[in-house]
Amino acid sequence: MEKEKLEQVEKIKAEDKKQGKKYIWILVACFLGGGICGFFSAGLKDGNVTNAIAEMLSFAIREGSFYANAVFAVFATVIVTVLYRKSRKMYEAWDGENEEVIEKIEKNLSIALTVLATYSVAYMIVMVIGFGEVFRFGEGEIEIQIGKLVIFGIGFVASMLIVQIGQQKLVNFTKEINPEKKGSVYDSKFQEKWIESCDEAERQAIYKAAFSSYKSTNIVCIILCMFNLVAMHLWDVGIVPVCMVGIIWLASVISYSVKAMQIESGKGN
Repeated sequence: MEKEKLEQVEKIKAEDKKQGKKYIWILVACFLGGGICGFFSAGLKDGNVTNAIAEMLSFAIREGSFYANAVFAVFATVIVTVLYRKSRKMYEAWDGENEEVIEKIEKNLSIALTVLATYSVAYMIVMVIGFGEVFRFGEGEIEIQIGKLVIFGIGFVASMLIVQIGQQKLVNFTKEINPEKKGSVYDSKFQEKWIESCDEAERQAIYKAAFSSYKSTNIVCIILCMFNLVAMHLWDVGIVPVCMVGIIWLASVISYSVKAMQIESGKGN
């Protein structure tokens, strides 16, 4: 037993030594990259180039937010409608035996749901950007852009309908194919009920996808923190962007860690 413990310790040390060399090279590359970015950003700050670029991009994003929502809405609606109708025809022509047909249908529905989920995030971002153009706050007064307010309102309602109706159609179609699936998209506990109705293989796929999302979130937060560090130096954006990224990052790490401990102790599922 003692020999096995020593062998395990040596194995762990060997693995750390092997991976430690790679880690050192990554740190060196990060320091060099940070130094190069800092050098160039210091040079850029002395001129008006970065300010001009920032103002131009900001203006383009603000003015384009209203039109972007319309483009996103059309794009999402077309893709989801095509996939839904194609899958519906395949299901109606299904002989009840060929499982490959059902797999293709479920893949189409997954793609359509992904498009809707992406669109729902995109229109929320566009909505927040557009809000600043509708209501312009001056010294002691608020200027309301009536034309943009109308466009903003129509876009908001249309976006909500597209996402809600699209999700309802896709989820209900999935429930037709798999009668064991439970939950309504209008239920506040839809996700919990849906997962409960999934089999073990489907749950494993969901958990793996969630863990992959968790890792991606960590990487993105690191990149955003580095970007905000440069932005604070170049454009004096302040600490708010860093704090926002920090809150998202902390929420992701803490919620993951707490849930993992609950599951390990048998109090979570």
